[in-house]
Amino acid sequence: MSTTCTGSELYAVTWSTHAIFDPFRLPALECDVIRPTSHAYVRPSETVEFRCSLTTTDTCCPVVYLVDFDDARTAQTLRTTDDVVAHAWSSAGNYSVNITALSCTNSITKIIPVRIHDVQEGEAPENVHLKAETDRSVTSPDHSVIISCEAYSPRQKSCSLDNGDQSNADVFDELTDPIYSAQHTHQYPTLGFYAVSFTCHNSFGTSSAAAVAVAAKPGVRYHDVPKGVDFVVPLVGADGSVGRALVEVDGATVTAGVRINSTHIDVSRTLLAATGEHLVVFKTAAGLTLSKKVVNVEAPINAVLLVAEKEACQVNEPLEFVVSVMEGEKMDVKLSFGDGNSENFYVKSAPLTLSRRHSYSALGWFCARLTVANALGVQQVVRCVSVERPIVSCSVTATRVKYLGNPTNFVFTVDPDVSPAMPVTVRIDYDDETRETVKLGAMKAVATPLTHAHTYSKSVIAVLTICRPTQSTTYLIHDNLSIYNRIISIIMMLN
Repeated sequence: MSTTCTGSELYAVTWSTHAIFDPFRLPALECDVIRPTSHAYVRPSETVEFRCSLTTTDTCCPVVYLVDFDDARTAQTLRTTDDVVAHAWSSAGNYSVNITALSCTNSITKIIPVRIHDVQEGEAPENVHLKAETDRSVTSPDHSVIISCEAYSPRQKSCSLDNGDQSNADVFDELTDPIYSAQHTHQYPTLGFYAVSFTCHNSFGTSSAAAVAVAAKPGVRYHDVPKGVDFVVPLVGADGSVGRALVEVDGATVTAGVRINSTHIDVSRTLLAATGEHLVVFKTAAGLTLSKKVVNVEAPINAVLLVAEKEACQVNEPLEFVVSVMEGEKMDVKLSFGDGNSENFYVKSAPLTLSRRHSYSALGWFCARLTVANALGVQQVVRCVSVERPIVSCSVTATRVKYLGNPTNFVFTVDPDVSPAMPVTVRIDYDDETRETVKLGAMKAVATPLTHAHTYSKSVIAVLTICRPTQSTTYLIHDNLSIYNRIISIIMMLN
């Protein structure tokens, strides 16, 4: 009887009948294939071992193995009683090794597929080294690091350098020289520790090396911090995830009051409580200075006021300005009067209140500007004043007053013989429950009549009040106008 099994391995089993026969214990042939190296492949001329064993109840005679290596060089079948046989193939290809085990009463065959690969052996790149050093040359930019890379492989290779800051990797393809050695300068986006990796690959494998790049700032930097606010500095990887940073404040290493995470270092306001300058230094655990900062702590400027004594004055009339600053330190104060004149003074600390008197030598509209600045910011306040002359003469006439619903024109003639002409701001009460404040005219060489219109919706006997509130002279002008045979009395007061 014979049985054939299909699959990756083919078995042919035959047996003969004896006087004592157990049909449930069939003979079994096991063969282990031993490759000559640790590689997953076998090359030509490399010897492969086959270690076989036959499990059978027949113990009357020794087992004989018939082996066909499927190789043209060994056309004859090998016959042996050794359970270990070996063979080497001279060329690449797919072979089927046929092993038949014979006992006195049984035989069993096993077919073992063997593939010989024509590959070249070699080593992955060797002596792969990586070194990252902070660039401390005088002209180096902030966060600059010099990265040195080395690798050896007699075969062509490709290498890549990952700088560890999510920037694109530097790739070096088709390197044919056995020794690759180069320096690369990389500028990181901010202070901190960065995990750098250098990887080289050839046809036999991949090798890599790792290092930590320390991005530092050369020299001393100055920072201004408001009093009562933490000093926060971007510094990546300093929490131990890549590297570890130490903090010195005014010459002493501090841990209490310092919070470090993966992106920032926070120096508490309690360590910088005193106003003035503090020296804050960030270092690596090995003592390399990452950054040295002079932190100037000041009170910010607040509540700045500028008050003018009045909104209008005459030429050469002294006008008082009052300056006040309620909060701030180390302040530069500038009071510009708007006519080319100004005063500058320094104030060590607030509160500040002072007054200045100034007179203007020309007519016009002048805006005084108060500027208060310190290292933390600037605040400005503007107050405008009108420099005028007294009104010498003024008259007003009303026209088109015959019909309701038509505009009534009020024509003002102010100082017609005085130059230059000035704008006039008037507040008008039309005595019909309507009030209005208007600005008429402009500063120009020659005065011209100024016209303003108002429409009455009902018949009234109106007392018209017109005043110039920033002057001290009052004019009363009476004129009789007839609307529907009614008398309108006009009283004009120019202040």
